[in-house]
Amino acid sequence: MVIGWNNVVGWVLVLHIAGVVMWIGGLFFALAAANGAPEAAEAKAERGRLARKAMRAQAHPGAALVILSGALLLYLAPGAATAGWLHAKLLLVLLLIVADLGLTLRLRRMPEHVPSPSQLGMFHGIIGLLFALILILALVKPF
Repeated sequence: MVIGWNNVVGWVLVLHIAGVVMWIGGLFFALAAANGAPEAAEAKAERGRLARKAMRAQAHPGAALVILSGALLLYLAPGAATAGWLHAKLLLVLLLIVADLGLTLRLRRMPEHVPSPSQLGMFHGIIGLLFALILILALVKPF
């Protein structure tokens, strides 16, 4: 597919990919900000503030852009809705939304309840795996 100035689907795909970068990047930044060695209460509060800001300013706007542009893509190309790979991809996106919400809830409880490194590592692994599987389904379209 060639993306030209008059290609609406191409431009919506650009927005979709930009949203994915914002969403996943924001999630990983929030995880990195939340993770750290035991330290003073002020440092824990600052880590929590940075992690929540990453979710609010980058991850969640990116997720909204992904969802809106994805819905627009389905509207512009309704025949794609019957593809099996797309159904699997949408299921994985739903699981990614659940992981996002779970991480958001944990980060809101900071600094009083700092997530353990193993909890943050679990979120990192789940988000990374879901992202990789979504990419495979979207680019390879195996079924």
